[in-house]
Amino acid sequence: MYALKQISLFIALSLNLVSCFADEKADFSWNSIGEVTNSKGQMIRLDTHFVASAKRYNNALFLIGSQVDKSGNEHSKLSKVSSYLQPPKYWSFEEILKELFIYKENLYLSDYAGSVFKLVNERWLPAMFSFPANSVVVYASKEDLIACYPHSLRKADPTNGACCSIEQEWCTPLNWREQKPSVCKDHLYVFENNNKGKEMVIKKIDLKNGKILDSVPKERIPEAIECEVTF
Repeated sequence: MYALKQISLFIALSLNLVSCFADEKADFSWNSIGEVTNSKGQMIRLDTHFVASAKRYNNALFLIGSQVDKSGNEHSKLSKVSSYLQPPKYWSFEEILKELFIYKENLYLSDYAGSVFKLVNERWLPAMFSFPANSVVVYASKEDLIACYPHSLRKADPTNGACCSIEQEWCTPLNWREQKPSVCKDHLYVFENNNKGKEMVIKKIDLKNGKILDSVPKERIPEAIECEVTF
C-alpha cells in the first residue's frame, strides 16, 4: 500500500496532460485517461483512473492502469479490450503492475516486486520464473528473455544493478540507475554512472554470454540509450 501511495502524486500530475498512444501495429490507440479507439474510429472508455502502458496480443489490447475505490484507496488494474470493443475484461492486483511483455509467443505481466504472471485461459497464473524487485524487461523473444534491475539510489539499500538472461543463464553486474538498458544489433547497451557522475560510460554486452565487450566514456548523462553508439 505504501508503494501505491508513492505513485499517487505522479498519477495526479499525469492526468493534467492527456497523453495519446498507438499500439505497435496501430490497430488501437489509447490515452492515459483510459479511452481506447479501434481502427474504425470506435471508442470505449475504461473503468480506470489512469492508464500507464499497453501491449497488443492476439487481436486484443491489454492496458496497465489503476483505479481509486470509494474509500479513496488505489488499486492496480489490468484491462483487456478486443478490436470490436466488446465490454472490457478486468483483473485486479495487489502489487503495482510494471509491464507486459511477450516471451515465446505467450503474454506475461510483471509487477514492481518482481513477481511474474503468465496469461493462461484468461487467468493470470504465476510464471516459472521471477525477477528481482524493480526489474525491467529489455529483450523478449522466442529465443531469450533479458531483464535488468537498477542499482539502488538509497544508501540504506545495498542492491547492486545487473542484467540477466533467463535462457542463457548469465547475470552481469552493472551499475545502471536511471536510463533503461537497450538492445540493438544483437548487443545490450548499458549506461553506468559511477562515483557521483565522475565516471560515466556506456558498456556493450554480448547477448549470448553476458560478457562486456567494450565501453565508451560519456561526458554527460544521455536522455536515452541509442543504438548509434560509436565504440
